[in-house]
Amino acid sequence: MNTFEKLHRISTLLADSKVKETLEYYNEPSDNAPLLTECIQQMESLISSFPDDIQERYRFEITGLKNQISTLKKGRYYERLQRSGIPLISTVGERIKYSVALLQIAAETNQPGFLEQYK
Repeated sequence: MNTFEKLHRISTLLADSKVKETLEYYNEPSDNAPLLTECIQQMESLISSFPDDIQERYRFEITGLKNQISTLKKGRYYERLQRSGIPLISTVGERIKYSVALLQIAAETNQPGFLEQYK
Protein backbone atom coordinates (compact mmCIF):
# COMPACT_ATOMS: atom_id res chain seq x y z
CA MET A 1 0.00 0.00 0.00
CA ASN A 2 1.51 3.33 -1.03
CA THR A 3 1.50 6.61 0.86
CA PHE A 4 -1.52 8.00 -0.98
CA GLU A 5 -3.57 4.88 -0.25
CA LYS A 6 -2.68 5.09 3.45
CA LEU A 7 -3.61 8.79 3.59
CA HIS A 8 -6.86 8.03 1.79
CA ARG A 9 -7.68 5.24 4.24
CA ILE A 10 -7.10 7.49 7.27
CA SER A 11 -9.05 10.40 5.80
CA THR A 12 -11.92 8.02 5.04
CA LEU A 13 -12.00 6.99 8.71
CA LEU A 14 -12.18 10.67 9.66
CA ALA A 15 -14.83 11.44 7.04
CA ASP A 16 -16.97 8.53 8.20
CA SER A 17 -16.64 9.55 11.88
CA LYS A 18 -14.95 6.30 12.79
CA VAL A 19 -12.30 7.71 15.13
CA LYS A 20 -12.33 8.23 18.87
CA GLU A 21 -11.88 11.68 20.33
CA THR A 22 -12.53 12.61 23.93
CA LEU A 23 -14.61 15.68 23.07
CA GLU A 24 -16.70 13.96 20.43
CA TYR A 25 -19.54 12.81 22.63
CA TYR A 26 -22.12 12.92 19.82
CA ASN A 27 -20.38 10.13 17.99
CA GLU A 28 -19.85 6.75 19.62
CA PRO A 29 -17.51 4.82 17.30
CA SER A 30 -16.80 1.18 17.93
CA ASP A 31 -14.26 0.12 20.54
CA ASN A 32 -11.69 -0.81 17.92
CA ALA A 33 -11.78 2.64 16.29
CA PRO A 34 -8.40 4.41 16.20
CA LEU A 35 -7.78 7.50 18.29
CA LEU A 36 -7.85 10.87 16.54
CA THR A 37 -4.34 11.62 17.85
CA GLU A 38 -3.04 8.39 16.27
CA CYS A 39 -4.62 9.32 12.93
CA ILE A 40 -3.06 12.78 13.06
CA GLN A 41 0.39 11.38 13.86
CA GLN A 42 0.16 8.85 11.03
CA MET A 43 -0.92 11.49 8.52
CA GLU A 44 1.91 13.81 9.54
CA SER A 45 4.38 10.95 9.23
CA LEU A 46 3.06 9.92 5.82
CA ILE A 47 3.15 13.46 4.46
CA SER A 48 6.73 13.93 5.63
CA SER A 49 7.67 10.65 3.92
CA PHE A 50 6.83 11.97 0.44
CA PRO A 51 9.90 12.08 -1.81
CA ASP A 52 11.65 15.46 -2.01
CA ASP A 53 10.58 16.05 -5.62
CA ILE A 54 6.89 15.65 -4.73
CA GLN A 55 7.30 17.81 -1.62
CA GLU A 56 8.90 20.56 -3.69
CA ARG A 57 6.61 20.37 -6.71
CA TYR A 58 3.38 20.18 -4.73
CA ARG A 59 4.37 22.23 -1.68
CA PHE A 60 1.27 24.44 -1.97
CA GLU A 61 -1.02 21.41 -1.98
CA ILE A 62 0.91 19.70 0.83
CA THR A 63 0.78 22.88 2.92
CA GLY A 64 -3.01 22.81 2.51
CA LEU A 65 -3.07 19.24 3.83
CA LYS A 66 -0.87 20.22 6.75
CA ASN A 67 -3.22 23.11 7.56
CA GLN A 68 -6.21 20.75 7.66
CA ILE A 69 -4.30 18.39 9.94
CA SER A 70 -3.35 21.35 12.12
CA THR A 71 -7.04 22.19 12.43
CA LEU A 72 -7.66 18.72 13.83
CA LYS A 73 -4.62 18.88 16.06
CA LYS A 74 -5.72 22.15 17.65
CA GLY A 75 -9.27 20.88 18.14
CA ARG A 76 -10.80 23.51 15.88
CA TYR A 77 -13.24 21.33 14.02
CA TYR A 78 -16.47 22.45 15.60
CA GLU A 79 -19.23 23.72 13.37
CA ARG A 80 -22.38 25.48 14.35
CA LEU A 81 -25.55 23.72 13.31
CA GLN A 82 -28.88 23.99 15.06
CA ARG A 83 -27.18 23.09 18.32
CA SER A 84 -24.16 24.95 19.55
CA GLY A 85 -20.77 23.43 18.89
CA ILE A 86 -21.51 20.00 17.42
CA PRO A 87 -18.11 18.48 16.64
CA LEU A 88 -17.69 17.45 13.03
CA ILE A 89 -14.35 15.81 12.45
CA SER A 90 -16.00 14.28 9.41
CA THR A 91 -16.05 17.64 7.59
CA VAL A 92 -12.30 18.09 7.99
CA GLY A 93 -11.87 14.42 7.01
CA GLU A 94 -13.80 15.03 3.79
CA ARG A 95 -11.57 18.01 2.96
CA ILE A 96 -8.43 15.97 3.59
CA LYS A 97 -9.79 13.07 1.54
CA TYR A 98 -10.53 15.41 -1.38
CA SER A 99 -7.11 17.09 -1.17
CA VAL A 100 -5.31 13.74 -1.06
CA ALA A 101 -7.24 12.53 -4.12
CA LEU A 102 -6.32 15.67 -6.10
CA LEU A 103 -2.69 15.43 -5.03
CA GLN A 104 -2.53 11.76 -5.98
CA ILE A 105 -3.98 12.41 -9.44
CA ALA A 106 -1.58 15.31 -10.01
CA ALA A 107 1.46 13.31 -8.90
CA GLU A 108 0.55 10.17 -10.86
CA THR A 109 -0.21 12.05 -14.09
CA ASN A 110 2.79 14.35 -13.67
CA GLN A 111 0.66 17.51 -13.65
CA PRO A 112 2.31 20.72 -12.49
CA GLY A 113 1.70 21.89 -8.95
CA PHE A 114 -0.25 25.07 -8.28
CA LEU A 115 2.85 27.22 -7.79
CA GLU A 116 4.58 25.65 -10.79
CA GLN A 117 1.73 26.73 -13.06
CA TYR A 118 2.39 30.40 -12.34
CA LYS A 119 6.16 30.55 -12.71
